[in-house]
Amino acid sequence: MAEQQQAATLQQLNVEHFNKHGAEVKPHMLALAESTAQHILQLIPLGQDSTVLEFGCGLGLISERLAPAVGSVHGVDIAPKTIEAFNAKAAAKGLTNMRAVCVDLVNATERQQAIASGQLPASFSLIIAHMVLHHVEDAAAVLGCLAGLLQQGGRLVLTDLLQTERSKAFHGATAHHTVSHAGGFSEQQVSQLLAAAGLRLASFSGDSLHVTKAVAQPGGGEAPEAFPVFVAVGQAAADLR
Repeated sequence: MAEQQQAATLQQLNVEHFNKHGAEVKPHMLALAESTAQHILQLIPLGQDSTVLEFGCGLGLISERLAPAVGSVHGVDIAPKTIEAFNAKAAAKGLTNMRAVCVDLVNATERQQAIASGQLPASFSLIIAHMVLHHVEDAAAVLGCLAGLLQQGGRLVLTDLLQTERSKAFHGATAHHTVSHAGGFSEQQVSQLLAAAGLRLASFSGDSLHVTKAVAQPGGGEAPEAFPVFVAVGQAAADLR
């Protein structure tokens, strides 16, 4: 019961934080989104028959960069204000194949209602969780949910901070209360989480992407620092044979 209350509290903290700050386009996150989207386009075969889900989509920085290359992009997030900004951006840019809905996808009732009402497809060829996992209390539950939404042959792409000696310095005072996995994840942790969701780690790159921002230094003051961001691809074991 205590863990459930803690998870609910963390979720509410994230909703409040991203409703307040989610529409802010920070230069370091914009640069990371651009490099991440390019990496995904080079890594994953996509086409007009591809149905993409961006989990924890925020403003849709990844979605808008993939939309021209795929059939449809669907965003989901638990912060209503970011969903409004996502859909306003899609309309302003004429991206008619890109739309987001406010739904707690891990909640089975909300997920089923979103699918039954036609707000979301029942399955996806590609699911992306970009810099999201460190904000969720139960990463295993999230990945289990996302794995269940993959089409046969579909891929789950995860990006997040690679765990290093300095990675805990990434989140400053304004956001640390929304983070459950400070410092990100190691390759072993990602592999274990995917395995628990019934997926195998098809590929892992810990040095392809970096995000640079000014952070507090051990000797005092702030200075720009580059943090590695991993890209992991999970697939069903049967699809890797």
